[in-house]
Amino acid sequence: MATLILRTGQVVSIDRLAEAIWGDHLPPTARNQVVICVSSLRKALADAGAPADLLGTNAPGYVLNASPDQVDSLHADRLAARARAAEAAGDLAEAAQLFARACGLWRGPILAGMESSFVEGEARRLEDRLLTLTEERLRVELALGRHRELADDLAAFVEANPLRELLRAQLMLAQYRSGRRAAALDTYRAGREHLIAELGIEPGTELRELHEAILNDSPELTLADPPHKPPPAPSAEEAHPPAAQDPAPAQLLADVPHFTGRAAEVEQLDTLLEERSRQGLLTIVLITGIGGVGKSGLAVHWAHRVAHRFPDGQLFADMRGYDLNAEPLSAGAAMDRFLRAFGVRGERIPEDLDERAAQFRTVIGKRRVLVLLDNVRMIEQVKPLLPGSGQCCVIVTSRDPLGDLIAQEGATEVRLDVLGADDSAALLTGIADSALVGDDPNATGALGALCDGLPLALRIVGAKLTGRSYWTPARLVKRLTDERRRLDELSYGQMTVRASFALSYRDLSPDAARMFRRLGLLSAPDFAAWAGAALLDIGESEAEDLIEQLVDAQILEVVGRDFSGQIRYRFHDLVRLYARERAQAEEDPREYPLALSRTLSAWLALAEEAHEREYGGAFTQLHSPVERWRPCVPEALVDQPLDWLDAERSALVAAVSQAAALGLHELCWDLAVTSTTLFEARSYFDDWRHTHEVALSASRAAGDRRGEAAILCSMASMYLFQQLLDKAGEPLDKAVALCEEIGEPYGLALALRNLSLLDRLAGRFGEALDGFGRAKEIFARVGDRYAEAHVLGGIAQVHVDQGRLELAEPMLRQALEVFRELRSERGQAQILNRLGEILLRKGRLVEAESACEAALVLVRERRDVIGQAYILCGLGEIRLMQERPEAAAEILNEALIIARQVRERFVEAKVCLALGALESGSGRPGEAARWIDAACAIFAELEIRLWRFRSLVALGEVLALQEKDQEALAALESSLTHCADQESAAPVRELIEEIRSRCCRPV
Repeated sequence: MATLILRTGQVVSIDRLAEAIWGDHLPPTARNQVVICVSSLRKALADAGAPADLLGTNAPGYVLNASPDQVDSLHADRLAARARAAEAAGDLAEAAQLFARACGLWRGPILAGMESSFVEGEARRLEDRLLTLTEERLRVELALGRHRELADDLAAFVEANPLRELLRAQLMLAQYRSGRRAAALDTYRAGREHLIAELGIEPGTELRELHEAILNDSPELTLADPPHKPPPAPSAEEAHPPAAQDPAPAQLLADVPHFTGRAAEVEQLDTLLEERSRQGLLTIVLITGIGGVGKSGLAVHWAHRVAHRFPDGQLFADMRGYDLNAEPLSAGAAMDRFLRAFGVRGERIPEDLDERAAQFRTVIGKRRVLVLLDNVRMIEQVKPLLPGSGQCCVIVTSRDPLGDLIAQEGATEVRLDVLGADDSAALLTGIADSALVGDDPNATGALGALCDGLPLALRIVGAKLTGRSYWTPARLVKRLTDERRRLDELSYGQMTVRASFALSYRDLSPDAARMFRRLGLLSAPDFAAWAGAALLDIGESEAEDLIEQLVDAQILEVVGRDFSGQIRYRFHDLVRLYARERAQAEEDPREYPLALSRTLSAWLALAEEAHEREYGGAFTQLHSPVERWRPCVPEALVDQPLDWLDAERSALVAAVSQAAALGLHELCWDLAVTSTTLFEARSYFDDWRHTHEVALSASRAAGDRRGEAAILCSMASMYLFQQLLDKAGEPLDKAVALCEEIGEPYGLALALRNLSLLDRLAGRFGEALDGFGRAKEIFARVGDRYAEAHVLGGIAQVHVDQGRLELAEPMLRQALEVFRELRSERGQAQILNRLGEILLRKGRLVEAESACEAALVLVRERRDVIGQAYILCGLGEIRLMQERPEAAAEILNEALIIARQVRERFVEAKVCLALGALESGSGRPGEAARWIDAACAIFAELEIRLWRFRSLVALGEVLALQEKDQEALAALESSLTHCADQESAAPVRELIEEIRSRCCRPV
């Protein structure tokens, strides 16, 4: 947590977090432990009432999305910037108070108790920052004449930091002004001796000059009367007598009413002005963002905030870069207005633009002037208006990025996003009747969401609630919920959201406008450039160029790079509605459904490619004959297919629903089935269920029995993965019946494979072998080598369950060879884990350990957390058999943490069973019984007969060791009710008879 706080707002990779925790001594499970710790941290934050997005996931790690006010170090930086601004303005009392508040945020030792070289380094940096802030605070307080109160504190600071010369100089000054001249000289002597002894150097120039001044009783050391308030701004007549006839221009618009939020941006602007002023450089601020996001509002608000620093004039011009009814204002026209404001007569203003710009710079000269240029569209409207003086500040607002202004003139961009939920509610409360809004916080929150946090939309809604006092927030929510009417509703008087977007849309090239319209038709929350290529049926590079035009126009947002490295884009909700509205108004109604179908099929084609990369071929899934539009395969998909699928997760889920809505039933069910490659590997069961429910309804509505069978079989797989065995049987039976009815052998084989797994878990070994055999024959016939090898592993597992290890091992080795040929890491890991179990039971512990460790490497590379839990459980059992109880306990506890974290109940129960064996072998049968009893409860909950049998037998054996004979008999007799295999039941009956005979023996 400390590392994330220290890097608030920045992505911290998993590897960086691991390094911060363990340094150079990383354990093999470091990445996995970090993931588990972050998950636990999220739960703790949620329990404490933190928002769900406070700790976010962002490739390649995590990011703490805290505001500066929530992080002491950032809050201190903001207070210090305000303090420096107050000091520069002459308000020393305010500056001292702000510096004291900043220093007060350091409470106790910094990051104490953490053994990490990274954290320790950061702690030293923060300690140094505290000392710097302390020095600044003391400087201001000395200027206020508080030398007597400061002397003792300064002495303590110098004693703790004897090499900091500025602190020593401040102590000397405080002592001298307190009438303790000898003490001040002694402080210098002690400091000089310490520097020579420790570093072999003499004191610096500043300290030596102060020493000389004290020796000479220099008058400059005497404190003048401290100022208690900022000095009045000099009048234009005082500052510039030749041009003193007219008052300084004050052209700023009135400050924005109910200005809300933007604390971070205001702080950024304050800091920027402070830094540039200190450097003597012209401050140029470029505020950008989508139309209606509040660029002008922030610019005007901040301009008023700092106007006192520019007493010689505040100039304002609306450059009309996005006006539907007027041409943009030229730089020459704006300069004409500004020069006249400074008293230059019209006949003296040159016609030539360069000469006029030179005259403007001359008139400003050494003046301190603020220039606000609103709604700028191009850099040519700005460059001639830039003052030559570093005492001035220029604020520019634009919907365009104006990269040349940044690159050539050193402007700093402040990009505005929409408001968050709290600020949206605060703005509504400020505009509308606070009692009305406050009475229904849920509706107020919904209004903020429906307005997408866009200040213009929020002001319109607030105005409607004010102007129509008989309306309630809930009523307006109902009206805005209809997407077809939302933009109509967001209009009041001359304020309209639609018109704001239209200004940006008007200036797009025809191809960019077409891209904008079609992207708005997608339901995916975000997308990569290839989706735009599919929509327009063009190349990806061309599509990316058009998309970047939309980004430059501030009507499309760059989300960032996803897990797979792709750049992703997204619309704000209201902009998407406008794009969709333009598509419906301007697109041929026969064209855009084809464009959508093409794009959805592109998602399917790439998802199939990812599946093939993951499985080594087009195996184990039933597909539709729908035509695919095939984009270039992303490099990331080739290298990390699961990461690519994870990046497209939300888009794939949305694509299933959109295909259903468009009546593309085959595309719908095929997308759902193909997406299970991801859902299964990463345990996204909610997505799996939702997409399949949608696809099942679409298939049944269309009478598509093949699609229905495919979805039913895949839903059953989900239930099997969740260990909901009672739910898996019915859809599998229906899938088998449908496949037999329509003559679909491949789908039949997939369903039989799952049914056989269900039979095995229920202890129906004969039925399982028959079903696996039928499925294997079909897979061999159709050439699905992956599924054939998978079934071979299933048959081997039946033999393992029956104790026929000699039959199982060669089958598993045969399956492993196939998966290696297919380069399927997933298949290899599963078989290696099963092989480890067989080798363990055969007593070949070294080979078992090698197999499991190889499997563990594979699942960790794939970030398969569930696979890790299974394999760690197996490794723990091996350590137990190796008579290494401490190592076994460590691995089993790690497996237990993971299993509980991902809610993998079956593995949790197996680990509990193994921990019971560990405790029993360590001579703690009471603890063993508790662990095994927990395993029994979980297996009972999951209704897995085979494991209920095994866990009850283990419980009976442990209870028998404690001579709790009646309880042992109850457990063992109960186990027999779950055993369908007489061969396995025989030794249990023998143990029952042995216990009974022991009970009957005379004492």
